[in-house]
Amino acid sequence: MNLNTIRGKKSREEIAEEKALELLSSHHLCEFCLGSQLATLSEGSPWKLGRKLLESLAREKGVVGTNAARGLKGDCWVCKGLMISTLPELIDKAVSSLSELEFESFKSGTKLPADVVEREDELRGRYGIWTAESLKVVINKYTDEIIEERRGTKARPEKPDVLVSFDLTSKDVEVIPSSAYVFGRYRKLKRGMYQTRWVPGEEGTIESYIGEVMKEVFEAEDYRLHAAGREDFDVRMLGRGRPFVMELIKPRKRSIDLKSLEREINSRLKGILEVSNFKKASKRTVVLIKESSGAMRKIYRAKVVLEERVGPEKLQKIEMELSNKVIRQKTPTRVLHRRADLLRERKVYKVSTKPLSENSFEMIIECDGGLYIKELIDGDGGRTKPSVSEILGEKAFCSELDVIDIIVPDELMKEVEVHG
Repeated sequence: MNLNTIRGKKSREEIAEEKALELLSSHHLCEFCLGSQLATLSEGSPWKLGRKLLESLAREKGVVGTNAARGLKGDCWVCKGLMISTLPELIDKAVSSLSELEFESFKSGTKLPADVVEREDELRGRYGIWTAESLKVVINKYTDEIIEERRGTKARPEKPDVLVSFDLTSKDVEVIPSSAYVFGRYRKLKRGMYQTRWVPGEEGTIESYIGEVMKEVFEAEDYRLHAAGREDFDVRMLGRGRPFVMELIKPRKRSIDLKSLEREINSRLKGILEVSNFKKASKRTVVLIKESSGAMRKIYRAKVVLEERVGPEKLQKIEMELSNKVIRQKTPTRVLHRRADLLRERKVYKVSTKPLSENSFEMIIECDGGLYIKELIDGDGGRTKPSVSEILGEKAFCSELDVIDIIVPDELMKEVEVHG
């Protein structure tokens, strides 16, 4: 219903003035706290409506005029002067802090003292106010508008680069940069390296090698690696590399030349790691990477050592018995201390082999993500079936293992492009 038709076709202005007279007859209110009670009666900013009414009613005689004049000076029954005495100082502090950051969007948030919220609700209930907007929302709109004017940057409620948090309880403001995300692939060129840090500050991991360079460039506080699966400590990741997203926590810079960043990382980590395909990403990309990890096919190259001699008939048997087969695999014994004991089914699509020495050969295995290759070879005491060891009826073990490709579904890459 159009507000102009409500209550005997009174105009918005008439209703606002009528309600303001009623409120100011018993309370002194500032422009923010008065404006928030009458917010839906104005197509503009509630605080501007509040100020206009106070300036008009300050000319009245008696209690209303006195209370309006007190409100103009910031003397307010609801907020106890916080909006006029404290908020401008906090905005100045926020703008100063924002000048040290690189960002394209921001959003304000506000925490009010509990007693202010109680008085706001009490006033609304006592006078049956049906035109109110939360004081917190009004303050957010106001701070957004002032920061937009002073910084020339747009407020954006969805996925802002920076959150400006005004705490009127502690009378402080915190400027919190949102994480920046970079999608890419890494190649692990040497063995003996864990993927992620066990504790912050740990060195020598894939996460720390790449993350430290990116932290420096983005001027971030910290970083976190989100990868599509992981390879073991002693396994190399070759081919096109493993898809990952690096999250940069509280970055001061965002407009980074990602190609230049790739070159810098590869120069510093030559012979250890290589990165490629850097793209701007988002938190949604992290979810996509994690959700799709099991759907990615992996191609491995394994060096297998047997107890007995390698012969062509053995290699042919392995290829025939494992290609296009579903493998039933219980959680490997070596990771049972940290993983639930579950039975998984994963498919091997193709196996090819070639002899390397009298008792060793190479296996190329294309399979579903999540299949444990070392156990596919040694059988893990019967917990993986079938296995190379079971097929040949002799002990077999994997002496070296490389991931040589990870096949990412086209659908995932399209979504990465969309959500980046």
